[in-house]
Amino acid sequence: MEWMEISVRTSSEAVEAVANAFYEVGAGGVVIEEPFFSETDISGDWNGMVIPETDLQEDERIIKSYLMADEQLTAKVEEIRLTVEQLAQYDLKKGAGTIEIKSVAEEDWANAWKAYYKPTRVGHKMMIKPTWEKIEASKDDIVIELDPGMAFGTGTHPSTMMCLELLEDYTRGGETVFDIGTGSGILAIAAAKLGAKEVKASDIDPLAVHVAQSNIALNGLEEEILVHEGALDSFFGREAQVVVANIISQVILSFIPDLKKVVPKDGIFIASGIILDYLPEIEKSLAINGFKLIKMKSVKEWVGLVAQRMD
Repeated sequence: MEWMEISVRTSSEAVEAVANAFYEVGAGGVVIEEPFFSETDISGDWNGMVIPETDLQEDERIIKSYLMADEQLTAKVEEIRLTVEQLAQYDLKKGAGTIEIKSVAEEDWANAWKAYYKPTRVGHKMMIKPTWEKIEASKDDIVIELDPGMAFGTGTHPSTMMCLELLEDYTRGGETVFDIGTGSGILAIAAAKLGAKEVKASDIDPLAVHVAQSNIALNGLEEEILVHEGALDSFFGREAQVVVANIISQVILSFIPDLKKVVPKDGIFIASGIILDYLPEIEKSLAINGFKLIKMKSVKEWVGLVAQRMD
């Protein structure tokens, strides 16, 4: 299978808009390259890797993603280009606004990850590791096996790490957990390994469903976790004590009004993937819809939060 790497050079303030353009055409995640740092920052389910120094200026960013080289590729790239050209209409600086495209063989991409993807500790007892790495885990360690794929990364992006830490805080055993926008399946896997009684995961992307199912099988949890294609509304009619979503801010805002349909009174909603600028709007929407913010974490511009249903 051939994949194309699409890179957009733009301004820092346009990151969310350009990243959303990639999501709109079906990308599973984006890599965001920043100046002055040796690691990427990632939105959605991509993860960090060391990259060469770039010539980015302080206000510049490169947003990068991977799309399959199929008959729809040209139209998808054109849609991204139009979004970049229209940034000024929303008072966002376009910056250079350039788009670069190059072919990436899947096997070359996967092998390149092996140089950068190492076991990572999260929270008090979780460890994320690729299958090719050997570790000495203690009897109390919760080990999550996760291999990167072209559309989903390794689980070490700040937004994913915050979700994992918050899941560890609020999954005490015996809960039902829903994972909305599961991507690689890492949060669903963590919830099951933390002792959740029942875990259900969903994603609107059929590729994500396939990737999540593969990672769930890798961890021997096919009987404990059910994955299906769909969004929040696919859970209507059922309830979970914990609902988790590591998705972009706009998507979280879009489904907050419907959260009561799946979160019972005193239930918990854990969210990450939120850009700091969107936090006031998300807090306001949660309050209007009967949820109280009870915990918040932040790493750089990323925010993770816990809200409890109060009515």
